[in-house]
Amino acid sequence: MNIQLSVIIWTVICFSLLMLILSNWFLRPVLNVLDKRRKNLDAARAKKAEYTLIAENMAKELEEKQLEYKRSIEAAAKEEAAQIQATEKNELKLAHTESLGNIDAYREELEQNHRQIVDSLTPQMGEVAEIFVKQIISDRT
Repeated sequence: MNIQLSVIIWTVICFSLLMLILSNWFLRPVLNVLDKRRKNLDAARAKKAEYTLIAENMAKELEEKQLEYKRSIEAAAKEEAAQIQATEKNELKLAHTESLGNIDAYREELEQNHRQIVDSLTPQMGEVAEIFVKQIISDRT
């Protein structure tokens, strides 16, 4: 095996020429595509971060609105409950007043019935007392 200088020179020249051709026609376009891809990925990551931030802000706003809505519903429910209580109190007062009026009417009717019974028995009381006394005296003797 001999080392031939001309083969080495032609090999280096061919290799250099091949590298020059490959770098101009193949390597630069591939590197350009890779650069564009990296730029697109960076842009997509930036948009993702932006949209994530927007989504987080919207979630916070939604929570706040839900809390506000819940508070407004609770306030409305409390107000309605207070109105119902006031209405029920008024109805109870009216029923109580009506009941007192009915009690007074029944009491008056009972007093009239009592007076009628006493008035109807008053003339007979003398006779009943006389019979009672006679009964007591006869039992002692």
